Amino acid sequence: LRAQSKDPLRIGFPLPLTGPFGALAADQQRGATLAMDELNAKGGLLGRKVEVLFRDDQLKPAVGAQRTKELIENDKVQFVVGGLAAHVQMAINEQTKKAKVLFISVSQSDEISAKPDTSPLTFHEALNPTITSRAVGTWVAQNLGKKWWIIYADYAWGKQNNAVLTET
Repeated sequence: LRAQSKDPLRIGFPLPLTGPFGALAADQQRGATLAMDELNAKGGLLGRKVEVLFRDDQLKPAVGAQRTKELIENDKVQFVVGGLAAHVQMAINEQTKKAKVLFISVSQSDEISAKPDTSPLTFHEALNPTITSRAVGTWVAQNLGKKWWIIYADYAWGKQNNAVLTET
């Protein structure tokens, strides 16, 4: 019945518009707006206009969780896309799981697709550290040797990459 509705398809998109990831988030916002405009110019998706509702999560898990809850409860979004940083995506995911709303994560993190954090409605579209580092590490070991230094960012993404590169 929901698929037959003529109401707009509403997509919530929490992203860190302010803070150190602001430039990346602005690019994502422009890309999503472009996609929305192109879809709507062609009549929408299955005859329904698409609305993307952006909210600034400030790169803070508590804010990301609150913005996601507001998008679901107040703005009645049908699904959520976002979570540019691993720690915020996990907070967004908790809200979407509680509300049984589809979540498509855009962060590069291993946790989102592993138990206990994943759910039947949680998807991950980006490469994750395991995929990236296994491919790079295998090539490096075969072509450049097995001894090398790793310099990585001291947060989840860097630590996950380091662990997989070391294992590889």
